[in-house]
Amino acid sequence: MEIRRNISVLISISFFISFGLGGSLDSAKQAYMDMKYGMFIHFSMATYEGQQWASPDCDPGMFNPSKLDCGQWADVAKQAGMKYMVLTPKHHDGFCLWPSEYTDHDVSSSNWKNGKGDLVREFVDSCRSRGLKVGLYYSIWDQKHGQDVNFIKNQLKELLTNYGPITSIFFDAWDWKIPYSEVPYEEINSFIKSIQPNCLVVNNSQEWSPKTSDIIAYEMGIHEWKNVEHLPDTNTIPSETCETLAKNNNWFWNGHKTNRCVSANHILKLRKFLFDRNCNLLLNVAPDPSGLIPETQIKRLFETKLPYIRIISPNCNENFQKGSKVEIRYESNMAGNLKIELMHDGKVARVINHSTRLNNYFEWQISKNIPNFKNCRIKITSLKNPDINDKSDRYFTIN
Repeated sequence: MEIRRNISVLISISFFISFGLGGSLDSAKQAYMDMKYGMFIHFSMATYEGQQWASPDCDPGMFNPSKLDCGQWADVAKQAGMKYMVLTPKHHDGFCLWPSEYTDHDVSSSNWKNGKGDLVREFVDSCRSRGLKVGLYYSIWDQKHGQDVNFIKNQLKELLTNYGPITSIFFDAWDWKIPYSEVPYEEINSFIKSIQPNCLVVNNSQEWSPKTSDIIAYEMGIHEWKNVEHLPDTNTIPSETCETLAKNNNWFWNGHKTNRCVSANHILKLRKFLFDRNCNLLLNVAPDPSGLIPETQIKRLFETKLPYIRIISPNCNENFQKGSKVEIRYESNMAGNLKIELMHDGKVARVINHSTRLNNYFEWQISKNIPNFKNCRIKITSLKNPDINDKSDRYFTIN
């Protein structure tokens, strides 16, 4: 990853206001912003070369994470209070963490699982089993295969059709390395939306324009506040800042230096600054060559973990009959009582329970006198801290 050192562009709020919200894509943007805190995973061939940008001529046989456990990654993210994860399936060197039909410079040519593994599959399955949303990083600057638009589309199609719903594609190297004249943004964005209409583009171009990104992306870069300090506290534009946990600014593992983490205070200060300005924090960790996140990084993450609530059920498209009982199941790492509400069209339709103890289960008896409702969701809120809440992902109907 790279940061422009002389950023002269400042966000013009009046410019962004003209891009109004409305429609399912904007709902997806709001849902993305509601997650607030995510984990970035930089893991690929650079992990084994001990540098931040691997060589495009590196031997795929080097890739062999003997203890790979994407479940460990997801458990750490969840326990740290994060709501989504972003993996690097293809970085600048062009090596792919999935078996791509369009290159043999991928895991199928590695020694890992005798070439039969699919790290992207293990990653997305681990995330979803723990209630975490999935994002995938993809470098436009492919030093192995070049910038052929059809090649890019073919690989994106693999990622967007073989691995279920993808919340976001995080692009890197557009504009600061590869011009839009060579790889047109609109063509790629339209292609993505034709496959998954609500998949958001997060373009790390450092130009900060809604014309070339659904979510405005910032990168800290050697932990420099100047790259985000211009964000106004009145910002309403969906934004995200990525920062790395490593004190030496490494994104990939680079020996034990990577375990020298920024302070907990730095993370807490940055997170509050960003959250107050409608900007998510995507915090990077670097698994070691064995495929595990080292304990030093885990400890630092847990020193700054966020409290969370996650609704487990009801979380599917169902019809509930009046007078029936509905099991509301949830989990949280908080203490204190919770409020459970029925939401209809984004507004509170009923308070199901004013104050229930945190026991991860509540049985709701639907009144026979309740009106017919469509587009319903459950919302659970901490009474101690109302900013901590969760809504069920899918809508249900009462009739």
